[in-house]
Amino acid sequence: SIYRQLDLRDVVGIQAPHGLGEALLIAGEPQHAQQQFRESLDLARAVADISYESENLQMLGWASLGTIGTGDYANAVAYFKQSLSISEAAHLEWHTMCSRLGHGLALAALGDYGRGFEDIQRAKQIAEKMGITRFLCMTVDGLGQLYQELDLFEQAEALHTEGFERLMRREWSYWLPRLQANRAIDRMRHGDLDVQAELEMALQIGLSENQIAHVQRALEGLAELFIRRGEPEMALRYADDLAARASAGEMQEMLAQGQRWRGEALLQLGDHAGAEQALLAALDAAGRTGKRRLLMDIHDALARCADARGDSAAADQQRQAAEQQRRIILDSLHDPALRAGLQR
Repeated sequence: SIYRQLDLRDVVGIQAPHGLGEALLIAGEPQHAQQQFRESLDLARAVADISYESENLQMLGWASLGTIGTGDYANAVAYFKQSLSISEAAHLEWHTMCSRLGHGLALAALGDYGRGFEDIQRAKQIAEKMGITRFLCMTVDGLGQLYQELDLFEQAEALHTEGFERLMRREWSYWLPRLQANRAIDRMRHGDLDVQAELEMALQIGLSENQIAHVQRALEGLAELFIRRGEPEMALRYADDLAARASAGEMQEMLAQGQRWRGEALLQLGDHAGAEQALLAALDAAGRTGKRRLLMDIHDALARCADARGDSAAADQQRQAAEQQRRIILDSLHDPALRAGLQR
């Protein structure tokens, strides 16, 4: 408010809305964050500050990702490309690293895991060269996320553990709740259901630090855990919390995840109509993001829901839709080791 009253057009004026945008993003308000980044971007362009121009474009990309932002992956790719065109030409490695990471996550979400891995590996190399722990932990979390989505849980856990332990040694909480939640999810999907305490700790750290964007990952994990344990009432509690937070923040991927786990819980409870309604809502939200792996999972859940209703034709249709998404992902991968998880 002060910089606006003073009509500051220098670096202070550029930095103020940018910093507010970063705080809003991690607090689970990506739409409001984007407004601040756009304001800062306009100011940066007005004074030809290419560093802040690149960084604001980068942050608009991050605020468009589905894991912590609105879930508009197509726009995320466009923002990251614009940012990279500036940062790489000007040798701004700090910005290049963050944009390569985000660009890789967005490409993978849209189905191109091959190029996604390439981008995130490049980001990791820059982070290692710069020696900045925070950024290195973000890159290993990103790589772990891709392995996790390809059902390669041992590789995912190794990376998430590396990032988690690095942050613990530095006693930093930034990105810690997400890394901890992701590590627990890796273990859970590999068969270890004794991860409730770890997920609850990630949830509490995120809440205490107002890292709501990371809180939502812990809520996802808890909802899934109770589905796997056969405790749908508890799963419903966490799924509804996730969906409510995501709806308030206009976060489409997180809304889809909340509705997905709500549907899974209702399916276990025998409420087939309610399950179908929730899963169709999840499919609608996921469709707006274009995230292939999420669409695959929701179609699979809808197939099981149709089976429970005795509608074999609908079940077959949903399985075909899930298989179509799986094939798109597999076709982007040429390394047999990366294809192995989804081919089991």
